[in-house]
Amino acid sequence: MEKMASHIVGYPRMGPKRELKFALESFWDGKSSAEDLEKVATDLRASIWKQMADAGIKYIPSNTFSYYDQVLDTSAMLGAVPERYSWTGGEIGFSTYFSMARGNATVPAMEMTKWFDTNYHFIVPELGPNTNFSYSSHKAVNEYKEAKALGVDTVPVLVGPVSYLLLSKPAKGVENSFALLSLLSSILPVYKEVIAELKAAGATWIQFDEPTLVLDLDSHQLAAFSAAYTELESALSGLNVLIETYFADIPAESYKTLTSLNSVTAYGFDLIRGAKTLDLIKSAGFPSGKYLFAGVVDGRNIWADDLAASLTTLESLEAIVGKDKLVVSTSCSLMHTAVDLAYFAANAAAQASRRSSPRVTNEEVQKAAAALKGSDHRRATNVSARLDAQQKKLNLPVLPTTTIGSFPQTVELRRVRREYKAKKISEEEYISAIKEEISKVVKIQEELDIDVLVHGEPERNDMVEYFGEQLSGFAFTANGWVQSYGSRCVKPPIIYGDVSRPNPMTVFWSKLAQSMTSRPMKGMLTGPVTILNWSFVRNDQPRFETCYQIALAIKKEVEDLEAGGIQVIQIDEAALREGLPLRKAEHAFYLDWAVHSFRITNCGVQDTTQIHTHMCYSNFNDIIHSIINMDADVITIENSRSDEKLLSVFREGVKYGAGIGPGVYDIHSPRIPSTEEIADRVNKMLAVLDTNILWVNPDCGLKTRKYNEVKPALANMVSAAKLIRTQLASAKKMASHIVGYPRMGPKRELKFALESFWDGKSSAEDLEKVATDLRASIWKQMADAGIKYIPSNTFSYYDQVLDTTAMLGAVPERYSWTGGEIGFSTYFSMARGNATVPAMEMTKWFDTNYHFIVPELGPNTKFSYSSHKAVNEYKEAKALGVDTVPVLVGPVSYLLLSKPAKGVEKSFALLSLLSSILPVYKEVIAELKAAGATWIQFDEPTLVLDLDSHQLAAFSAAYTELESALSGLNVLIETYFADIPAESYKTLTSLNSVTAYGFDLIRGAKTLDLIKSAGFPSGKYLFAGVVDGRNIWADDLAASLTTLESLEAIVGKDKLVVSTSCSLMHTAVDLVNETKLDNEIKSWLAFAAQKVVEVNALAKALAGQKDEAYFAANAAAQASRRSSPRVTNEEVQKAAAALRGSDHRRATNVSARLDTQQKKLNLPVLPTTTIGSFPQTVELRRVRREYKAKKISEDEYVSAIKEEISKVVKIQEELDIDVLVHGEPERNDMVEYFGEQLSGFAFTANGWVQSYGSRCVKPPIIYGDVSRPNAMTVFWSKMAQSMTSRPMKGMLTGPVTILNWSFVRNDQPRFETCYQIALAIKKEVEDLEAGGIQVIQIDEAALREGLPLRKAEHAFYLDWAVHSFRITNCGVQDTTQIHTHMCYSNFNDIIHSIINMDADVITIENSRSDEKLLSVFREGVKYGAGIGPGVYDIHSPRIPSTEEIADRINKMLAVLDTNILWVNPDCGLKTRKYTEVKPALTNMVSAAKLIRTQLASAKC
Repeated sequence: MEKMASHIVGYPRMGPKRELKFALESFWDGKSSAEDLEKVATDLRASIWKQMADAGIKYIPSNTFSYYDQVLDTSAMLGAVPERYSWTGGEIGFSTYFSMARGNATVPAMEMTKWFDTNYHFIVPELGPNTNFSYSSHKAVNEYKEAKALGVDTVPVLVGPVSYLLLSKPAKGVENSFALLSLLSSILPVYKEVIAELKAAGATWIQFDEPTLVLDLDSHQLAAFSAAYTELESALSGLNVLIETYFADIPAESYKTLTSLNSVTAYGFDLIRGAKTLDLIKSAGFPSGKYLFAGVVDGRNIWADDLAASLTTLESLEAIVGKDKLVVSTSCSLMHTAVDLAYFAANAAAQASRRSSPRVTNEEVQKAAAALKGSDHRRATNVSARLDAQQKKLNLPVLPTTTIGSFPQTVELRRVRREYKAKKISEEEYISAIKEEISKVVKIQEELDIDVLVHGEPERNDMVEYFGEQLSGFAFTANGWVQSYGSRCVKPPIIYGDVSRPNPMTVFWSKLAQSMTSRPMKGMLTGPVTILNWSFVRNDQPRFETCYQIALAIKKEVEDLEAGGIQVIQIDEAALREGLPLRKAEHAFYLDWAVHSFRITNCGVQDTTQIHTHMCYSNFNDIIHSIINMDADVITIENSRSDEKLLSVFREGVKYGAGIGPGVYDIHSPRIPSTEEIADRVNKMLAVLDTNILWVNPDCGLKTRKYNEVKPALANMVSAAKLIRTQLASAKKMASHIVGYPRMGPKRELKFALESFWDGKSSAEDLEKVATDLRASIWKQMADAGIKYIPSNTFSYYDQVLDTTAMLGAVPERYSWTGGEIGFSTYFSMARGNATVPAMEMTKWFDTNYHFIVPELGPNTKFSYSSHKAVNEYKEAKALGVDTVPVLVGPVSYLLLSKPAKGVEKSFALLSLLSSILPVYKEVIAELKAAGATWIQFDEPTLVLDLDSHQLAAFSAAYTELESALSGLNVLIETYFADIPAESYKTLTSLNSVTAYGFDLIRGAKTLDLIKSAGFPSGKYLFAGVVDGRNIWADDLAASLTTLESLEAIVGKDKLVVSTSCSLMHTAVDLVNETKLDNEIKSWLAFAAQKVVEVNALAKALAGQKDEAYFAANAAAQASRRSSPRVTNEEVQKAAAALRGSDHRRATNVSARLDTQQKKLNLPVLPTTTIGSFPQTVELRRVRREYKAKKISEDEYVSAIKEEISKVVKIQEELDIDVLVHGEPERNDMVEYFGEQLSGFAFTANGWVQSYGSRCVKPPIIYGDVSRPNAMTVFWSKMAQSMTSRPMKGMLTGPVTILNWSFVRNDQPRFETCYQIALAIKKEVEDLEAGGIQVIQIDEAALREGLPLRKAEHAFYLDWAVHSFRITNCGVQDTTQIHTHMCYSNFNDIIHSIINMDADVITIENSRSDEKLLSVFREGVKYGAGIGPGVYDIHSPRIPSTEEIADRINKMLAVLDTNILWVNPDCGLKTRKYTEVKPALTNMVSAAKLIRTQLASAKC
């Protein structure tokens, strides 16, 4: 006989006696095998299919069985396994499957949330643009075949592709705004494979569950359904396709979309919770020839169907769709109801019996519930005042710890309850056993030092059933189990009548538990909305009326608990959110009566009684205002498994004044979280929640766990709370910050590791180990010093701008990078060049002696996230227990510091690339957020420059675009090196996404006035850079404290953070390593390590914790320095003062001087020379070191240096260089060498500062007036000249460079110190001339770098700087040729000042900056002196060819006269090796000769 047109949407999986539950738990506990589990599952499926077949069901579902949940099954089918589970492909087995569901020992589970508005839960898919989908679970096909082998032809059921994506979330590290529906085209190929296999196996029907169609969908989402089923149309050809919807009415637009799908044969609708769909079918019509699967039998409740009413509905539908197209179905899967009740055997007599039964109605209850109307039942005192009153009584610590209620339900405990219920043990025996269990739970909590205790609920089998058993109007089943998630089952009570509380339900046990401890003991209740939503509720009156009745019953219990001495009462509303209707239009009504019901329960308690509630496993963000409206004193809420989703609502500005405990670890996984992991979660919470309202607790009750999981997890939770309390106690005293820290290490550990690696003497792992150790040491040092905001990602293997280039994947094509994570090979090739291609340009970092690699960008530059350094270093610090502030070079400054790539027009608008780089920044930000970062620092130092409106607009655009990505982070924009202009300040302080601003108040002292005059944004942080990051002088703490106090009055005490003026990388590392400095000078100094202490001392003083002894010592040192006779030399001051009134220009003009000099020097066209230094070999360094240590005599030292000079002279003569140098073998550094021989200078042993890459300098300290007691270079220059007949340059460092490359005294204007140095160098120049040196080079390598950042200050600086240079050589004869040298900067904007220096010859960096210098001459600037733009880059090991150099010379000759052009390298050769220097210079000389020949031929 043909079966009737009947259908079941789905069926319970657990089995009538929870067979699957016990099989799963046995397997998870390792007590049974995978085969045992599969056998139970196979038997259950066979039983279900047979039951439906025997009942005559025509359309029997398959693939509705699941070991955990159907959405997780779909993730497995699609191979959508998050990376953290280390799945390597192939068919997904139990290990990976259950790791995703439950976590494992090393990684947490995926998020779990409610399935629509049910009490069932599902595992939320984590997807992103990089998710790789593949057919990885054949479960659907296998189960279809399995049923078929049993003689049952089934309808395979799949979660539909669109609902799957709509129920997913962006994976960690993926922007929350990521369009999940964009993955549709990626998952449909897998669906096609499944469909093909089902067709091949003989399937004729297929069911797609698309329950999201009942939600409020927009047009884009609806279009996805059309796109999906159009794409699947060909694959589905030959199959009957049913799309099943349930849980609510289907909206008209969704109905229209659904019924227009060509590939679909049938539609399933829930006509119980979606009764309006019936009207829609009647009004909108039904597609001809299609099937209607009419869900008239309730799949979510246990009440017998009213068959007469259902039949009437079906008959009305039959008239519309036709008899042969109407299928009787359930409203949804029957998994939401109990397993074995006769749904189809109800009759009219039973319906009538129920309506008339006196057991259903209680008039007294109905009157009490009716009397509730007219009051909102809110407690009279506001929550803030109540919390204060409660704290006085409870005296809890900051971040109080508690648990949610239940403790593990052991086998023994269940046995006791079972035997008591069966009357196998007496009441006395039962009470004794439960009392013993409560005592154990109390003792465990006290030993763990938990603050607010629970009794563990050993007397309860279930949090709803326990109360239902003691309330009137409830009935209970023996085996009415319903799956909640995984193996977790609940046995919902049946509410059949009016509800009341005959007797107290929990008071006895709560009072017993409180008597065992002096700590607060929570009374534990289940709230009315949760009892309602987790029961099978009567359907003969509105749900809210039943809820009000339950609320009145719980109210009586609350009042009895309070009378019994219970000070903390928890009323769980775990299911409040899950009852929220699926359609937004119905939300307000539900939330009104649900929240009202909760308030009814506790409206009569005293202010000192603390009311808690708990909610779990759902998305609470959309009902946060209703949660606030509940007016609980404390809410504990699921959080950890949902990626702290809850916290985002507070990041977005919602203010929450009550206590709140977002869960710190997932109790539904056996995994034990570490103290550090929990502390990280707490810190994330503290970023958005006030300390005084935050509680620390697990996600949920512990009944499903074991004691060997619970104890260590709670121990770690308490340890984390205590750790954060300690940190908070410190943080309150120390609102302190360091912008950045030196990278090289106190003894240049990174320098030596880098050079060893570059030389092939050590491995990448060796280099990384040194770097890792240095970073750990730096972070620990700052943490130990009490710094609150510790930076990470300020470490670099070369420089931070190059790191940003790597992060953005902005690698010039010439380095042949093919993508992926950028490694050392590409990174160092960009920085240093390699055998085949030159390095990128290097230039000065603002007005410092630090250098950076200039990004080369253009319209075709492809940006991609290619270096995860920032995130990795944040995680690295975090693993060490240090929560840092990751630092990134800001996107706008990065572009403003870049240059157009080769072949790109110089006029190319680099800021046009902003929209191209911001997506990478967003990826980095997302990963930092996912890693737990709560602060982020963007360095935007270009804000202190003179920017135009277009450039300022870029900042607004950038941070507006990043605003969504930055949501939840505290954002600091750090500026430094100068005052911030008013317009820039206005732009900066108007950025919505920014939390804090960092200003340099040392070199930008005027910013203080700007803050006072222009005001400071309310609620924002000011990171006040009062400790000098660019000098080594001890801070004047008293003066800084005065500045800070004036700022405190403007920005507020809690918003002021003490900081350094800039990164401390511009100062030396640690004064502790200076053993040779005398104590007086040492007392005046503070290196980076000491500045960290100064910052913290100021922060403590500001917080009222002033270290009086430390401040007194500082004041004494300041006074000592001011009064010391070592600082002042009156004779020097008089000489410097006498300089005024003359410009010290040589009497003869440069053209005439050059003619005179040429007659004497007789140099060829395009004379060749080098800049000064030659390679500093290991042997040479050893000689100097041993002489300094007095291990060799002066005679031995002079002999060794003389031998080196002789070698250098011989090399140059062999190479046929025209004007020679002696190679400077006696010099360790071009500034330190002179400083050691001048008065007013002090020197360090380890005061190294990074210049670029591994290059470090050890700046002298100018502490007093400067003079030259004796000649400094004359001996060596005369010796070198005696070795050759060619001109030998005397080599000096100019006064401006000595000034700019020293740590300069800050007690007089810099120009006064510079004039003093100029007079000292003047004496040396005159002595060299007197000694027969005809060519004297006075290097001013650093003149450009000292140029102020603001144009208004340029003229004054250039006037005294150029004047200082002229002073040095104003007295020499016309025949003495004065050279100068400048390196690594942009000189074009000071070319007229360079001309004004009046040198005879200038050699200048050029090759690495794309001959930028030459452009100024192309633009018409006339230069009459000799000039030698560098022809090759000495900072790269690469050896340029003769042709390459000749090409450069020809470019120069296109804009410069032949008779003034010199040929030379970019800079000195000390950092190179002879194996590099000799061939490079050979090619340079060959190129010069080649061009000379060509020029000579051209004349002929």
